[in-house]
Amino acid sequence: MGLTLSAWLLFRFGKSIRLNLKLNVFIAAFLGDFITYCITSVQLALAYPSEAGGIAASLLKFLAIFAPTQLPLAVVEGILTVLIIIGMESFARQELKSISFMEN
Repeated sequence: MGLTLSAWLLFRFGKSIRLNLKLNVFIAAFLGDFITYCITSVQLALAYPSEAGGIAASLLKFLAIFAPTQLPLAVVEGILTVLIIIGMESFARQELKSISFMEN
């Protein structure tokens, strides 16, 4: 749920400030993916608080574990999502316009 909602909100915001479509898609996919792992870190910290430092210490440990592995994956997901959008523009331009995904 975190990825879906955050990516959609980010995409809608980018659209509202007239961000380039491909850049907007990349940012929404990248940050949506990364936000998901931040939320997962919070959930794990709440479920498994550290004996020495509590939830905050546990949260820092989980973020330190997830961040190095998820940053490159988030970049790849952003790029892959843009490539999929490029493919959809080639084959379904009218449909994307009809659902107001694209302008012109």
